[in-house]
Amino acid sequence: MSRLARMSYLSILRNGEGPSGGEENPIFIIESTPNEVIFEIFRSDAGIIQPLAGIPSRFAIDSHPFVGTITSLVPCEISHKEVSLLGPTLRCTLEIFPEDEE
Repeated sequence: MSRLARMSYLSILRNGEGPSGGEENPIFIIESTPNEVIFEIFRSDAGIIQPLAGIPSRFAIDSHPFVGTITSLVPCEISHKEVSLLGPTLRCTLEIFPEDEE
């Protein structure tokens, strides 16, 4: 059974910059909790986040900043048929740190 994933945008925040609100890297959120986000990202867009795997970093999803760590980034079968026509994806698990740990 195919689930409809919610499209959002992932930004990597460097050098104290704030979220731009732009459309940097489209992602498709599969599951989201206060401590973790699981999403799919096109393989062509994943190169920007691959070097950050395992390294606490500043991110923003849809202009909402947070600190987290990519704990998993693996090839997957995209869960939404229409999106799968756009290319192969990777499934990413991003652990979100509580604000007091930032």
